[in-house]
Amino acid sequence: MVSIPGRIGRCLTCIRRRVKCDETKPFCNRCIKGGFECLGYDQPLQWRHYSGPGPGQSAKGAQAQHTTAVTVVGSKARARPANGLSLAGFKSDFCSARMLDNVVWSSFGVGWFEKAAAGKMGDLSCKATKALARSSFGRLEHMQDLELKGAEDYGDCLHSMAVALKDKDPLDARKLIAPILLLLTTSLNYPYRPYESFLAPQDTVAQGGQSATSSARLKEDLAAVSNHLRGLGKTEQSRLLDVLAFMPGLLEDYDIFRTELTHPDPTTSTQAAPVDTLRTALKVQITSKLLGLYQWRWEWQQRHGHTVKTVMRKDKLYKSAPDFPSGYLQFDSAARAADIAFYDSLLMWFIVLLWNIGLSGKDIMAIISDCGKKAYANALASYGSTTSDTGADTTEAPFVDDDPTSFGSLLRPAGTIGLRDLAIEICRVFEWQSLNHHMATKSSEAIYLYMFPLGMAMKVLQADDPLQEWITEMVRTDPITIAYASGRHTSIGFSNFVTPEMVSGLDNKAASSEAKER
Repeated sequence: MVSIPGRIGRCLTCIRRRVKCDETKPFCNRCIKGGFECLGYDQPLQWRHYSGPGPGQSAKGAQAQHTTAVTVVGSKARARPANGLSLAGFKSDFCSARMLDNVVWSSFGVGWFEKAAAGKMGDLSCKATKALARSSFGRLEHMQDLELKGAEDYGDCLHSMAVALKDKDPLDARKLIAPILLLLTTSLNYPYRPYESFLAPQDTVAQGGQSATSSARLKEDLAAVSNHLRGLGKTEQSRLLDVLAFMPGLLEDYDIFRTELTHPDPTTSTQAAPVDTLRTALKVQITSKLLGLYQWRWEWQQRHGHTVKTVMRKDKLYKSAPDFPSGYLQFDSAARAADIAFYDSLLMWFIVLLWNIGLSGKDIMAIISDCGKKAYANALASYGSTTSDTGADTTEAPFVDDDPTSFGSLLRPAGTIGLRDLAIEICRVFEWQSLNHHMATKSSEAIYLYMFPLGMAMKVLQADDPLQEWITEMVRTDPITIAYASGRHTSIGFSNFVTPEMVSGLDNKAASSEAKER
């Protein structure tokens, strides 16, 4: 018997992955950052017998031959497995398992994602699922053949989708919602953006102070669809997505405003200033969205406010976490926590846009205060009409506007214009999420943009080193979120709009002092 010691150098996981190992002991950091389990560096000893009879020899003949001369006996030739038993036949299963293990995608597709992968929602949904699985697995594992196969499947699905949309009526086309969502998710894996070719340059020309961008084209259609589906049991995050759907159009309008501000058209010098007209139009649109957002927050508080609690702890959940006198936030479900973080991120977007069109902190505070009062009145009226239809008692409001204990540790609607306050609340919500990622995968409601709010908060708080250490410590607790510790998050577009001067200027105290000076 001869012992064959294990290798010294790369860890076993990097050897199997065929990648370079950083050789950190006792576990490889490259494996941990990539979300793999490091198997260490110690390979068990393998014992092989070379004294037994070889192929076609009897034990007696082998013993006689051994007494006369030393003969090297080769190892038995390994039988080649059939094609059906090769690991290549399980490629699709590996890709699908990796896709379903993604906490963001699985929480987004609660109730239908696994059915689509199993082919229970039609052939097109199954093909779209395979396209997503292969393209994402090939891109992450640097397997070009799988990535190309996923791209081919993606193209075939697009062709089949076009044929299906052309032949089916609107009622039958509802079955295509699942493959459409899967194909949209797959398109994020590719650097090009094919839908940009459908926006003609002349559509972005401002006429009479009203821009013909997507916010103007799709506003009525999206509102009609949203109002129709609201009675069909829309979730809280679906209602927030209705607000987010207007963001691309607002950004297009803002781009037109910025272009006119930096490169004015000399032919319009005798007319009314187009910059002021565009600024007013943007202000009206953003104010309308803020009003709807604050009304959603009041209604959310009436329905789910009792599920949010604060817990006092002697020891910190994270060493670098700041001290919050009110305690730690606790939610009864992952969906409710994601609701608040998503809401705060939308507020940050709208407040940043108001600042960038040239409004001061005092003006923004006045707009937000007015929207908050109107939103409370609308929510109260909506609650009264709903309870009267169901026969409930409407003599008392669901909550009192001036009661400071109504919201506990959460920010009240229109209670702040500070980006820093909203970012800290997002971090407090993520503090609970970081310890309960498993609840997101088992949620009965779909969770959208799981990590997007935290990416925005990281940008706002980038100048605050203690808070950055807190965020970094939270995202490093789980392989699912560890990539955010290195800055690879999805809020790059938002970072182009935020400056340190804006963060310091958008503060309740700064806006109040500015109002007193004026």
